[in-house]
Amino acid sequence: HECDWYNRPGLDPCNNVGQMEILSIQDNGLKGTLAPDLSILSTLHELTLSDNMITGTIPEEYSSLSKLDTFVLSFNQFSGPLPGFIFRYPDMVKWDIGYNRFTGALPQGISQQMPNLEHMLMENNVISGTIPRDLWTLNLIFLHMDDNKLEGPIPTELGLATKLKQLYLHGN
Repeated sequence: HECDWYNRPGLDPCNNVGQMEILSIQDNGLKGTLAPDLSILSTLHELTLSDNMITGTIPEEYSSLSKLDTFVLSFNQFSGPLPGFIFRYPDMVKWDIGYNRFTGALPQGISQQMPNLEHMLMENNVISGTIPRDLWTLNLIFLHMDDNKLEGPIPTELGLATKLKQLYLHGN
């Protein structure tokens, strides 16, 4: 049973009815692409696969992981366009895709699709376009957009983000 898989010591990855809620496989040297079959773990709240060597894109099947509040794919070798569903997780608090080679533009309306977002980390990718004007309405604490291909003016509204502690935009 997946609740018996090794995860983090001292942390039960499953809820009280034996459904997997946390899958955290960090710094394990994983290679290859993401398995679409992981989408059957529909009760996941956290998917952390950072510091591996995973390649390819994010499978469309992951759009069914609608309960995610933590999504961390940083420090891998992902590439290609970010799928639209990646910005539509209503419970998302921590979203970290930094240090990959993702492409594409950020959509407007992230604040409506992910209203609880506090950590938006996407540094060191190849993301283009402009910075969405409505990000200031989120309770962002960390916003790392540095070292991408973003262009255009920095929205002055970001100055209204009262909880923002880190704003990295350099290298665009």
